[in-house]
Amino acid sequence: MKRTRLWLLGLALCCAPADRADTLYTFSMDTAPLVGNGLFTLDFQLLDGSGLPMDLNNNTVALSGFGFGAGGSASGGGTATGGASGALALGVTLSDSSFFNEYYESFSPGALLTFTIDTTNVADPGGTPDLFTVAILDSNGFELPTTGPASEFLDVSLAGGASPQVSVFGSAPGSVYALSAPEVQVESPAAAPEPPPVWGVLGVLVLLWIGRWRSGRSRRRHGPVTSGPLG
Repeated sequence: MKRTRLWLLGLALCCAPADRADTLYTFSMDTAPLVGNGLFTLDFQLLDGSGLPMDLNNNTVALSGFGFGAGGSASGGGTATGGASGALALGVTLSDSSFFNEYYESFSPGALLTFTIDTTNVADPGGTPDLFTVAILDSNGFELPTTGPASEFLDVSLAGGASPQVSVFGSAPGSVYALSAPEVQVESPAAAPEPPPVWGVLGVLVLLWIGRWRSGRSRRRHGPVTSGPLG
């Protein structure tokens, strides 16, 4: 029974996955040009690299600690698609459980928009990285134009490696609202994944070998054990 438990322990150590490190960012953006112009909408998207089954469910982006500045606030009701859930007041989570994952919610802008981004950074086997983006929509549901490729203010490419690839963008020339690119600062860079606990497994195997060796010596020394006197 003891040897069985030790084998199970060794198997558990062999199968234990390495920790998947996250990267933590703080996002801050001057939204003073939007103040007094009605409601706007924060739009968060997490796009899977290909949408193929082998590329799904390997990255998660968690957003929390939303602040809008004096006079600003969230509307309290948003829309989630795919692997998105939550609310601005409570925190939003996006997982790449499908190709397109989105959460958007209206807000009344104050002078400063802030929140925290906690993201994994696992490369898709298919080679095309997952992409997280942040955009702001006007009252008609159109993105405020920026210099980004899809009118986003921030995109984070989850291509694996030491840390995600972060790009920020400001308003496009001639935009109604002139917004500077947000500031995105790393609070805790991703650490290298821990290697599998090989030495722990080897230790278990040594214990198993010692146990079997001692058992064999005991049998050789004392001979067979009987349940009572012979004859």
